[in-house]
Amino acid sequence: MNEGKVLPNGTEISRILSKDLILSGYLVPAGTHVNMNQSVLYRSEQYFESPDKFLPERWLRGKQNSNIHPYMLIPFGVKARTCAGRRFAEQDLMVLLAFIINNFKLECHLEHPLKQVYHTLLFPEEPLGILFKARKDG
Repeated sequence: MNEGKVLPNGTEISRILSKDLILSGYLVPAGTHVNMNQSVLYRSEQYFESPDKFLPERWLRGKQNSNIHPYMLIPFGVKARTCAGRRFAEQDLMVLLAFIINNFKLECHLEHPLKQVYHTLLFPEEPLGILFKARKDG
């Protein structure tokens, strides 16, 4: 089973450089298409203790996470490249999650490890089979 396994939905951030960049001593000229594979960073013990374990609390702000660089996770970009819909997306996610958690108990019973397939983003190879059981107190 995939208990505690990290399975990202995306693989990289892709950009075309607007100006020359010196990267690790190499000149990367403006106009070059570059990709940064975040999964490599997320699975590095240099940045994360137990990188292959599902530990969502590692992203909470506080002293216990001081070794995580603030730009390590930037799904909406930063500064001039920040997604214009970021706040709407975050608000929608919070409202939806609050509604789900308040009204349902979620259960997932996988009989074998979950596999992913690549279609620009990563998707589960088969349906997850998540059960939404109504809460009696909800």
